[in-house]
Amino acid sequence: MGSFFNYDNKFFRTMGKLVDCFYLSILWLIFSIPVVTMGASIAALYQASRKVLLNDEGYVSNTFITEFKANFKQCTKIWLIHLAFAAILATDCVIAKNALVQNAGGILGVSYYVCFFFLLFDYIWAIYTMTYTTRFELGVKDTLKNGVLLAIGFLPWSALILVILIAALIILPFMPFFIILFPSFVGMLYSIILEKVFKNFIGGE
Repeated sequence: MGSFFNYDNKFFRTMGKLVDCFYLSILWLIFSIPVVTMGASIAALYQASRKVLLNDEGYVSNTFITEFKANFKQCTKIWLIHLAFAAILATDCVIAKNALVQNAGGILGVSYYVCFFFLLFDYIWAIYTMTYTTRFELGVKDTLKNGVLLAIGFLPWSALILVILIAALIILPFMPFFIILFPSFVGMLYSIILEKVFKNFIGGE
């Protein structure tokens, strides 16, 4: 019985991780509400997932808020570029989709699939650039450029990033309670993937 109430046992460690995941998800949702701050929120989620959830370094709230503040300026600039790019692509997708519905076909119809592909790529690109900002100190232009190079150069990992998002969105309707842990779980999986990418360019910490 004594070992059960030991806070170092597996049960309490697991419960502690779940509480951290819940808390981190709430922080991410709150800090993402203005939308324009979502870039910095993604960066903070990545670092909190990497440091606290995966490596037991520090505390969720302190790590998240510290990283949010540290990367806010750079991430917001980059995020607004991604948002503008996504808005243009989404508009083109709607126009092209209407052309498909009306059986217009031709170049305008085909462009729907092209725009949709680049919209998905923009998501992957944004994940790379937001997290890249937390690990490397470069300007906006170089960060955006390197984000594209990483997304293309590590295509299998990039595809997995997209697969994880799609899988999570598919699961949500069947397990709606998962939405409370959705951001932190995805953040952990992304952290594992991105660290495999970034380790090619940085030494051990």
